[in-house]
Amino acid sequence: VGIVQNFGSVNVQFPGTDQGLGQQSLVVIVALLLTFGLVFLRFRRDADRGGPDPRTIVAAAAAVLLALLVTNKVFSPQYVIWLVPFAALLARAQAYLMVVIAVLTSVLFPLNYEQLIAQEPWPIVILNIRNALVVALLAWIVGQSFLPMAHGARLLGRTRRMGSSAEAG
Repeated sequence: VGIVQNFGSVNVQFPGTDQGLGQQSLVVIVALLLTFGLVFLRFRRDADRGGPDPRTIVAAAAAVLLALLVTNKVFSPQYVIWLVPFAALLARAQAYLMVVIAVLTSVLFPLNYEQLIAQEPWPIVILNIRNALVVALLAWIVGQSFLPMAHGARLLGRTRRMGSSAEAG
């Protein structure tokens, strides 16, 4: 593991980093396409019911932004500021998680940046916890806002079939 400075930033470099970065653009594209696909399906379903709920629109924007942050090769501390508007608009528990992410980011940058660059253990642990929480928030928003629709559609279809056969019998 090494620290490399280029383009005015400090980067952590592992063996195989160059090969991984070659695939990274594809990972971002796939993550964004999947996120946009789930959002599209939800909006399409909601269009049949009078249009999307404002909470769905907020969740969609937050999910796309989080997918970009999670998969991008750069996660600069100031990018956490992009999440701040969503904290006020998402569910309360998700907003609290965003606050925790912001606090952990502030603890590292700028307060303990030198210790992080020196590869002291506790800032590395905090950074990994922060990153894991960002991934968890993305999974939570996508899971809560966009994945239940597939499950709900299956349940609705099964309920309709069961109701139809009950009425016929």
